Amino acid sequence: MHFGPSLKSILVGLAVVATVRDVGALTLTLDYRYDTSGFFSATSADGQARRAVLEGSASVLEGLFSDTLSAITPAGDNQFYARVESPGTGSQVELPNLVVPVDQVLVFVGARNLESGVLAVTSVGGYSAAGSPEFLATAAARGQTGALLGQATDFGPWGGSIAFASGTGVNWYVDADPSSTEGFSGYDLFSVALHEMTHLLGFGTADSWDDRVQGTTFMGPATVSLWGGGAGLDPDLAHWKEGTTSTAPGTSDLQEAAMDPTLAAGVRKVLTRLDVAALSDVGWTPIPQAVPLPASAPLLLAALAGLVPLLRRARNS
Repeated sequence: MHFGPSLKSILVGLAVVATVRDVGALTLTLDYRYDTSGFFSATSADGQARRAVLEGSASVLEGLFSDTLSAITPAGDNQFYARVESPGTGSQVELPNLVVPVDQVLVFVGARNLESGVLAVTSVGGYSAAGSPEFLATAAARGQTGALLGQATDFGPWGGSIAFASGTGVNWYVDADPSSTEGFSGYDLFSVALHEMTHLLGFGTADSWDDRVQGTTFMGPATVSLWGGGAGLDPDLAHWKEGTTSTAPGTSDLQEAAMDPTLAAGVRKVLTRLDVAALSDVGWTPIPQAVPLPASAPLLLAALAGLVPLLRRARNS
C-alpha cells in the first residue's frame, strides 16, 4: 500500500469551485480548486467535456447507495482540520475548519504528471479535530456508528482527492455519452474516474475493507454470498486479482471487474455485481435493483495493444 506523506501546508480563504448534484442521499461533490493545470477548466471545451465525464461517473455511484451522512460543521470549540493531497501538485494541504454538508463526500480533482504506467491516484482525506465528544464522533464517522474507533464495519469519510495523469504520455478518451456503443482508442476517462471514486468510497482504503481481508482474499459477507466464497485480491490488497470477471447489475454480460488493477486502451468498464457487493461490505447501503449504467449499453472488452496502466490509490492517516 502507498501512504501519503505527512501533511503540513495550510491553505485558507480558498474559493470553492464545485459541482453538486441532488441525486438521492449520497452526493459526491466535485471540487476543482486544486486543478492547477487547467485539465478540467470550465473555460475550455476540453475541460468542460472532462468535467461532464466526472459528473457522470459520480452520478453512477450516487444512484447505487442510500446512506445518510451527518454534516461536519465546525464552530466555537469544535474544530476540524481536513488534510488532503493536492491533485494538481501532489503536495499535502490542510483546510482549517472545512464545512462538509450533510450527505456530501467532497472530491478534490485535478491532474498532474504521474509516474509512467499510472492513470490516476486517489488519496482518502485525513483530518484532526477537537471539541465535544459528539462532534468528534461526527468527524470520525459521519453518523455511521460502525466507522467509530474499534468497530470497522462501516465507513463515513469526509472526502479526498483524485489526480489524473496529464501530459502527452496518456491519450484520454472523453465520451459525452458513457452509454454509447462506438469503438474508441485511448484510455477511457469514465472508467478511470469510476474506479478511483470507488476507492474514495472505501474499496481498498477503508478500515472496514482491511478488516475483511484474510491473506490475499476478501471475505466480506456480501462478496462471499455472491461469489460462493472469498474473492482473490491483487498483491496490493486494494484491488481484485488481475483478470477477475463478474456481471454488470441488471445484465448477464461478463466483464473484467472495474476494480481489478489495470485498464487496457479501448476498453470501458462499468461496476460489476462483485464491485458493488464489496462496497456493501465496506458499509454502504445498496439501493435495491439499482443499475450503474443502462442495461442496453454493451461493454467494450477487447483489450487493444498498448500500455496497460496500473490504477493506484493512496490513503492518508
